[in-house]
Amino acid sequence: MKKALKWLIPAVLLFTASPVWAEGPGAVPYVDMSTAQTLVDTLIKENEALAADAVTLRKQSGELTDQITVAKKATNDLVPLLEEVRTRIGDLATISEELVDRVLKAKALNAMEKTKLAEKKVKSRIEELFVVTQELPKKIETLVFQIAVDNAKINRNNDDIVLLQATISRTKVQETRLNSLITDIDSLSTKVDSFVQQSKK
Repeated sequence: MKKALKWLIPAVLLFTASPVWAEGPGAVPYVDMSTAQTLVDTLIKENEALAADAVTLRKQSGELTDQITVAKKATNDLVPLLEEVRTRIGDLATISEELVDRVLKAKALNAMEKTKLAEKKVKSRIEELFVVTQELPKKIETLVFQIAVDNAKINRNNDDIVLLQATISRTKVQETRLNSLITDIDSLSTKVDSFVQQSKK
């Protein structure tokens, strides 16, 4: 609540030139009711925007989490495939050493180039997926942090709203009491004028 007050004081000064503060321990500050209500409305709208932003951020975080899951699954599928390709490369190398026929040598060489290209493709894809699994968690962390920031702002705003609504309630009570007193004073003034006039006769 103290933090909310620290924020509220400069905010109120922006809206009114001469705020009035109640005195005493635990006193509730009060200002012009229309100003306080304007602040309440502004904070409510800000909270709605922050809540909507948090929903969007959670959705994005969920989507990124799904992408990480997909990337890890794809990697798990590709690693055995890479091993299989490398096994074939070893087999081709062994066979090629024993070949003496030119045609077969050329055929084996062509198969070797094709297999090494496949190895390159699989390896490159695994590296890409690894980057995804390393970078996306950082983005998720940023999103989660922003959600926490939004929630903290909402909580602070709610504290200020409670304070301002207490301000409005207190001021309304004071307004009622003041109007009643003014009515009594007007009546008394009329009575005084009447008695004064009668005393002059």
